[in-house]
Amino acid sequence: MANSPTSSGSRSPTHGFGALSPPPRNINSPTPGFDVNNAQPAELAMEIQKLHRKIAKMEGESIENNDQIGTLESSLKENETNLRVAKQQLQILQREKMDLLDQIKKLKSQLDETTVLFENAKSSVQEEKKFIENVLEEERRAKENAEKARRQLENQMEELMAKRSKFMCF
Repeated sequence: MANSPTSSGSRSPTHGFGALSPPPRNINSPTPGFDVNNAQPAELAMEIQKLHRKIAKMEGESIENNDQIGTLESSLKENETNLRVAKQQLQILQREKMDLLDQIKKLKSQLDETTVLFENAKSSVQEEKKFIENVLEEERRAKENAEKARRQLENQMEELMAKRSKFMCF
């Protein structure tokens, strides 16, 4: 069984390979299984046509690949340019952000100072208001006391005038 033509990988005296092995390839042949030395002119012409079609197909694929490479390269250049522009814009925005943060700090500081001044002024106004209210209250009391004293004085004057008139009648 070792020398049987159907066993895989065993040598047969006629073919050199087993029945399942591919036919031997001629090193000079571009197509596996095609023997250029033993081929007929019609077979050679067909093989040449096949090779021309393969070459044309490969050239077409090469052109497509070159087009894709060109497209990808231009896209890469465009993306690199966009990235540079975006980085520059980012730097500008970061500077503007820092400027705005500084401005916010200054405005907060001014607000704090203004708030302190306002609270001081408010406190001062409230103290002044209390003082004025106290003065007004004292003046009102003094006016009431003066009015009371005037009425008492008028009453006393009337009493005196009434007594005087009694004495004057005699």
